[in-house]
Amino acid sequence: MASIFTPIVTITGLTSLWIVYSSICLICNYVKAAKLGLPIRVIPISHTNPVWMLVDRKVISIIKRLPFANNSFTRYNYRGWELPDRYYSHREMGEAFVLVTPGRNWIYVSNPDTLLDVFKRRTDFPRCLELTGMTNVPHARVDY
Repeated sequence: MASIFTPIVTITGLTSLWIVYSSICLICNYVKAAKLGLPIRVIPISHTNPVWMLVDRKVISIIKRLPFANNSFTRYNYRGWELPDRYYSHREMGEAFVLVTPGRNWIYVSNPDTLLDVFKRRTDFPRCLELTGMTNVPHARVDY
């Protein structure tokens, strides 16, 4: 009888630990984002979470059928949300806003001059190596 409950207890315990850890990270990131003074949107699951990336579109499509579905979770929490959203977020919140996730804070900027300043100050605004690292191909050479 104990062998049946062991996997259930283990899975429940690990899931609970993950939820607590993600909640703590989300709160810490929210506190950091609040110091910036920019408009904030919070999503409880990072859209770069590998497990979430497998199921995001399916889960979002189910949640959108519910009456309370028009929120930040369904609007910003899937890969490529920027394409259908276009400029609407910036029209609502201004030239810059922060998307807070448990993984990190994402700053979205629409002002070209500000964006150039961000690219010039590489040490002040570090790049996400998980996302940009896949473009680094060792010993890559392009022949024409």
